[in-house]
Amino acid sequence: PWIALDPMQEATEEAGDVWSTALAWSGSWKMVIETTPYGFVHCAGGVNDFDFIYRLEEGAHLDLPAFAGLYSKEGFGGVSRRWHAYEREHVLPASRDSTMAGLVLATTTTQVSVTGPSILRSSQMASTAWSLV
Repeated sequence: PWIALDPMQEATEEAGDVWSTALAWSGSWKMVIETTPYGFVHCAGGVNDFDFIYRLEEGAHLDLPAFAGLYSKEGFGGVSRRWHAYEREHVLPASRDSTMAGLVLATTTTQVSVTGPSILRSSQMASTAWSLV
């Protein structure tokens, strides 16, 4: 889950102030955005506190999901580009060689796994197929 905020309601795809947050969690989650009485925006996110219980034994620890944030003055497109850079640099595992990671293409009738150079060929085929629709 993620949020993008355009406080002035003036941002475009390529220009404008946009703040964004993303929660690295696929389980039950919660994000809260509110304006304080002083006009500041407050944003919090994490594991859903409504139905979450986790008992810690003495000396144990609990690793909680990352709640990352970023800012771009390059609009919503800038936010998107920064999130992609963050994922490449901090989330995806480091590659042992220069080959591309595998890609799974899903359609309504089948699922196909492709890797390496065949990714480009498959994406070109898909692009051609979609242009015929």
